[in-house]
Amino acid sequence: MVVGLQRQDMLLSRLAFAAAHSVNVVVPKFCQHKNDVARADQLARALGVVMSEWFEAPVDNYFNHVNCTTIELAMAEAKGKDAEMAVRAAKKKGESVLIAERLVIGSG
Repeated sequence: MVVGLQRQDMLLSRLAFAAAHSVNVVVPKFCQHKNDVARADQLARALGVVMSEWFEAPVDNYFNHVNCTTIELAMAEAKGKDAEMAVRAAKKKGESVLIAERLVIGSG
């Protein structure tokens, strides 16, 4: 019985790995069709996946690598208009990055 469970766990791990490498709506070159994000959201709902429980983008992984407009848009989507305006008010990108990071820390 335990052997069967181990095999099933291994199979599920491999399926999860394959799925993770098959669905990518984060990198623009993999997300070129207008329905890609909607389909990924539908898949996440079907699987019961809440990405904020599994991933948090620290400054080194995101905000330092995008322009100020993208930071503003991300803040508007994640935290609302006030957060967008706080980032927009920054005089330099470094300041925008720090504000954005502070606003999203711990929010998933």
